[in-house]
Amino acid sequence: MKRLLVLLLALLTLAVFTACSETLTPVSTTTAGQTEPPEETVKDVLSFLNKDEIYFDVHLSDGIFDKTSIKVGDQTLTSSGKAKYTGSEEIVFEGKSDLDKEIYLVIISVKAGEKAMSDYSVTEASDFPEMISKRIPIHKTNKEKILVIVTDTKDGYDHSFDSSLSDIIKAVLAD
Repeated sequence: MKRLLVLLLALLTLAVFTACSETLTPVSTTTAGQTEPPEETVKDVLSFLNKDEIYFDVHLSDGIFDKTSIKVGDQTLTSSGKAKYTGSEEIVFEGKSDLDKEIYLVIISVKAGEKAMSDYSVTEASDFPEMISKRIPIHKTNKEKILVIVTDTKDGYDHSFDSSLSDIIKAVLAD
C-alpha cells in the first residue's frame, strides 16, 4: 500500500510538472555562447524603383548650367525622372558652367534585403559633369536601385519622398 501511494504521488508530481511547463523554441547562439538578436527586416527605401533603375532628383537654380540634362545610355532626362540602368550604360551630364557655385551630389543605392548605402560629394559646378560620370558607376556594383540627388542647396531635394528615405537624405546633407 505504501509503494502504491509513493507511485501515485510520483505520477501526480509528474503530471503537475508537465501541465506547468511551456514549450521553448531554441535560440541560435554564437560561438561565444551569446544569443543573437532576431533578424531585422530591412525596409526598401527606394521602393518606387524597380530592379536596375536609377532615379535622378534634379533641383538646380536657373543659370548655373547652360543646359541641364542627363543621358543614361540612349535615354535623356531633362528634369527629375528615372531610367533603366544596368551599369553598362554611360552616364553623361549635358551642361556646362563657369561658376564657382557648389553642387551637392547625394547617391543612395540599395540591394534587396540590405540597408541603403549613401554617398555625399560637393564640387564646383564647372567640375560637376566629369564627377557625375565617374561617381555613379561605382555605386552600381552589387546594387539594384540607385537614387541620385543633384542640387545647389542643402534642402534642394524632393521632400515628398518616403519618411525613411527623407531621414537618410537629411542625415547625409547635414554633414
